Amino acid sequence: FVVIDSTDGKQWGQTRVQPATLAWLDAELPRIDPAQPLVLATHFPLAAATPLCPLNAEEVLARFVHHNLRLVLGGHHHGRTEVARGQYV
Repeated sequence: FVVIDSTDGKQWGQTRVQPATLAWLDAELPRIDPAQPLVLATHFPLAAATPLCPLNAEEVLARFVHHNLRLVLGGHHHGRTEVARGQYV
């Protein structure tokens, strides 16, 4: 499991995952076996079609492109959204 802070101070809309969080991912992801199944958990949902998705969500997801990311769980949006990507499309 990888859990990140996807908040942007007290902002609730038009947010961005902060540089410190992106830097942490850049430092930690190379230490994880790319074949290891991963679940990513965030506060804001990372699906572009979802309300309140951070403006740089794709920047976050791009960091996992060579990893076995199986599921992304996000909160804040009070509804169910399911998006399939990659080989699951």
